[in-house]
Amino acid sequence: MKPALARRLIRNYGFERARFLRSKLRRLLNLFLDREQDIEIVRGLKLHLDLDIPNQNEDFWYYEEHEPELQWLIRNLLPPAGTMVDAGANFGFFGMVAMHCRAARVHFIEPHPRLAASIRRHLSLNFYGPLGKVHELAASDANGSAVLNINAGKNDGCHSLLPLKNSRESLSVPCRRLEDLFREEGIAHVDLLKMDVENHDLNVLHGLGEFLQPRNISVLFVEMNSDRQACWDWLSARGYVAFETRRFYIDALRREYRQGNLTPFYAPASAPTGKDYVWVPKDSPAATLLNQVVRY
Repeated sequence: MKPALARRLIRNYGFERARFLRSKLRRLLNLFLDREQDIEIVRGLKLHLDLDIPNQNEDFWYYEEHEPELQWLIRNLLPPAGTMVDAGANFGFFGMVAMHCRAARVHFIEPHPRLAASIRRHLSLNFYGPLGKVHELAASDANGSAVLNINAGKNDGCHSLLPLKNSRESLSVPCRRLEDLFREEGIAHVDLLKMDVENHDLNVLHGLGEFLQPRNISVLFVEMNSDRQACWDWLSARGYVAFETRRFYIDALRREYRQGNLTPFYAPASAPTGKDYVWVPKDSPAATLLNQVVRY
C-alpha cells in the first residue's frame, strides 16, 4: 500500500472519537507498509521515519498528537527567525517544526549517534542545513564524558544518563554545560529552550549557570520528571513563572481548531504537582498571552 494513501485513510477516518477503532485500523495498515518512510508530514516538511519505533510511527499517522502543547508554543511564542535550543532532541521533530513554521535557527543536542544521524538526514531532506546544527553530546552540569544507558525496548525516548532498569547496553558520550556551549557557539540569546533529558533536568539547569536569566532565555519547556521541587525553586528564583501543560487528543484538537478556539494547552501553576511545564519571565508578554489563552 502507498504510504500517502494509508495516511489519508486514517487521517480522514470519520469516527474521530473512536480512538480504539482508529488504533486497530492503524495497526492493520502498518502491516502493509515499508518500515522506513520518507514522508511529507505536512506540506513542505519531510521526515525520514522508522515505523518500528513507536514515537516515529505515531508521527507518521498523527503528528498533531505529538505534544501539541509544545507545537503550539513553537508557533506562538517562538519569534520568526528566532533561536531554539532542543536539549534531548531525539529524532529532531520539534526543531524541524520550528524551522518549517518559524524559519528558526535550531541547535539540536542529542547524544545518541543513531538519533543524531536521523536529525542530519532530516536537515538534508529539507535543505535546512544553514538553519540547523547538530551537537552530538549530552547536556549536563559538567564538561567531559558520561554513560548513556540505552533503553532495551523500542522506545527511543527513554535513553538516559541515569541508570535504567531495563538497559542492557550503554555508550560513552561527551557531555557539556550549556553555558559553555552557548559561549563557544556565539549564542547570546535563546528564544526557546526545550528540555527533554530523561530525569537529568536539574543537572542541565545547573549547567546553564549565569546564562539562566530572563534577559537571555525567553521561554523554557521543561519536563521535570524528577527533582521537581528543586527545579521549581531554581527557575522561580531566577524570575520565571510556570504554566502546566494539558493533554489533548486528535479528536479534541480538531474540534477546537474547527471552532477557531485558542486551545488552552497551559494553565497557571503554583506548585510542582505535575510534569511538563513552560516557564516564562514574570510580567512578560508571553505570560500575559498564556494567562489570556487559559480563559478560552
